[in-house]
Amino acid sequence: AGMVDYNKLYPITVLDEMTDDEIQQIAETGTTLCREMTELEPDSLAQRTGISPGRAEELIKLCAIVIEGSGVKPEKDKK
Repeated sequence: AGMVDYNKLYPITVLDEMTDDEIQQIAETGTTLCREMTELEPDSLAQRTGISPGRAEELIKLCAIVIEGSGVKPEKDKK
């Protein structure tokens, strides 16, 4: 895991919020890493996958959070 963290090579599958269909649609474009996702424009991702532009933007932002946070997604507020 150290090498993954050091190089920030997180697969898109680390996103619990992503559905299996979304993972498949994105992977079919050749994109498998969060870092690759953050290099895409939402409209481009939407066009290539059939995911809505709003959802594409959300997934790209989630990938950026994973990368910036060294793979740790922010925890939701616990009540």
